[in-house]
Amino acid sequence: MLMETKILNATIIAGNVHRLRLAAKLTQSELAKKLNVSTSSVNAWEKEKTYPSLINVLSLCNYFDVKVDDLIGAPSMINR
Repeated sequence: MLMETKILNATIIAGNVHRLRLAAKLTQSELAKKLNVSTSSVNAWEKEKTYPSLINVLSLCNYFDVKVDDLIGAPSMINR
């Protein structure tokens, strides 16, 4: 179950970063410059090769004005 959750979250994070970037009409290079990271980092996040660091998650959320839970696909704790 833990491995399935990890894979699911990687897919969700990758998809969300990609979707948000496209909605903002940014290339990977443009987003990388705005976040002060390499283009290969943005590419790796979108290709599920790596996760963004906590600092980069916060930067992504700040830039795109989304909640961390929404970016990383965290399940709601309210209904538990």
